[in-house]
Amino acid sequence: MKKKIVSLMLVGTMIFSTLAGCGQNEEKESVSAKESTTQASETTASKESESAEASTEQEKAAVSYPMEGNVKLTVGIKGNANISAVCAGVADTAFSKAWAEATGVEIEFVEVPAKDMNLLLTGADMPDIIACYNPYKDYPGGITAAIEDNIIVPITDYVEEYAPDYKAWLDSEPMSKNMWVGDEITGFAKGLESDFLSTGSGMVIRQDWLDELGLKVPTNADELYNVLKAFKEKKGAEVPLSTQSSYVFTQLAQNGMITSSFGLVNANYYVADDVIEAGFVQEEYRDVLEYLHKLYDEKLLDNNFAAVDKTIEMSNLTSGKSGMAVLAISSGVSPVMEAMKDDPNFKLSGVAPLQKPDGSVSYYTPYNWKSLTEGAFITSACDNIEAAVQFLNYGYTEEGKRLFNFGIEGVSWEMKDGVPTYTETVTNNPDMTKTQAVAYYARTLIGGPTIGMEEYLRQYNPGKTEQQCTEAWIQSEAKDHVIPTLVMTGDMATEFSTYKTDLDTYVKEMFVKFVNGTESLDNWDAYVEQCKKLKVDRIVEIYQHFWDEQMK
Repeated sequence: MKKKIVSLMLVGTMIFSTLAGCGQNEEKESVSAKESTTQASETTASKESESAEASTEQEKAAVSYPMEGNVKLTVGIKGNANISAVCAGVADTAFSKAWAEATGVEIEFVEVPAKDMNLLLTGADMPDIIACYNPYKDYPGGITAAIEDNIIVPITDYVEEYAPDYKAWLDSEPMSKNMWVGDEITGFAKGLESDFLSTGSGMVIRQDWLDELGLKVPTNADELYNVLKAFKEKKGAEVPLSTQSSYVFTQLAQNGMITSSFGLVNANYYVADDVIEAGFVQEEYRDVLEYLHKLYDEKLLDNNFAAVDKTIEMSNLTSGKSGMAVLAISSGVSPVMEAMKDDPNFKLSGVAPLQKPDGSVSYYTPYNWKSLTEGAFITSACDNIEAAVQFLNYGYTEEGKRLFNFGIEGVSWEMKDGVPTYTETVTNNPDMTKTQAVAYYARTLIGGPTIGMEEYLRQYNPGKTEQQCTEAWIQSEAKDHVIPTLVMTGDMATEFSTYKTDLDTYVKEMFVKFVNGTESLDNWDAYVEQCKKLKVDRIVEIYQHFWDEQMK
């Protein structure tokens, strides 16, 4: 395994000039550790007050930055193409140097390709911390196995004293439950500040065509059908709705972009009032399939959808072959708007996930749980867990969140009207793209440990179209129905994985056949029966068991 190892040294008491304004108020901004402070029995009433005030100040200073004691930590981390395009690696970024300076820690980065992250957890060179890693999914056997194998060390006994800012976030965010296994806190999650950061893709439509035809953005299945029909008949669109092959199934159906119009949360697994359901065997899903087949049969849905990729999808949209697609913001909407910037007539709008039959907001949309299990975890190789926990806590302080989201004050951002605001070093850097600059000076674009701030994303995708799309796509009740990464253990976990793999394959295959008509919906009952034979009921039962365990 090829590794890139570089150290970041903290030199004496030198002040990092570009961090002016960050780090001068550490004692005021830090949160108290759990120390007993009363000395009432030894003093007068006046002395009692003075003592309490002094003790409070001592508590505030208990977790402060820079840290003392010449702390050295190794951090295993995956490489990133945006970083390698502009410098030698993660350790060479302005962010990493600022992180070391702000925390007072000498950081040795062990940088490897993403596919090699598990190799860092074997052998004698295991780092103290592994970051931008998801042991819930990527470690063989999941997070429980990682703990049982003495690879990941739970931090439960340390967070209150050494990570009070992170602990405060855990306590305030209901979705942080996925960072617990039983009574143990597993590590430091990448958190999301708001729903604005939780949804990054959705349906888009040619707003200029709607305006020309006197139509509005569709809100239900009937309106969508009428719009697509008008695009075909009056605008000459060859494939009115054209999107990537995987998106037809995953986004329109599984992620519920159109399903609410039929009274279905989604065509995947979801939770409703703490009960796990499988949407793809519910009768309403048959109505969804019948609708999509109708679009396919009338050539309103691209009949070649199984072969459409992102390049074809965007080309169809910009050339006028289609008037509607499903796109992600950064990799879809922004490139399309850039490609069409010289056409003053071209306009896109985001389409909110279709509403319920009663006209209320959608059940579902693509949605990230606001506590992401790809985070930072302390390994059994660490011989100073207290210091590692305190080091990782920094990303959850106000100062740390600004560094992770915006980078270095006076260089990559400055305060405007009380809001950290990217400078032209990020937005108009002659030597880097905007994405490269954000990756070089900050970190939240790539990963934690920190809380992603809404203002970061608004500035990273500042275009009016991008903003409107995101605002439209978040209009749903998805947070009430989304199932996070659940910790599954033992024989039930093996059983679940085996059954679910086979069933998922069958459901996807049948989706394509039902939509393109090679399988008649007259065979719906046989499809449901086959899902039962492939253990859909047992899968739901196992889901329910681990949901109850994790969410209790």
